[in-house]
Amino acid sequence: MKTMKYIQMKWMGAWLLIAIVFIPVLQSCEEPDLQERTNFQELIGEYLENNKEDYSMLVDLLYRAESMSFLKAYGGYTLLAPDNDALSAICRK
Repeated sequence: MKTMKYIQMKWMGAWLLIAIVFIPVLQSCEEPDLQERTNFQELIGEYLENNKEDYSMLVDLLYRAESMSFLKAYGGYTLLAPDNDALSAICRK
């Protein structure tokens, strides 16, 4: 009788040990929920591109100068952006 209980306890312990070892392994096989961005505020470069009716000339200049990528980066900075009317006035002079 005691040997039967001992064998049952031994098997239960083995199954418990297998469960303890393999459950974390199986859970780690799930794909992580990764996000490309941690901050969902609109970046300066995105704002300029989304408002092309006012800033299309500036966006064009920034792409030609290969500087738009700087304005699509995270960080605390300020850009005093001239609109199309201001850039047209500068070009007329």
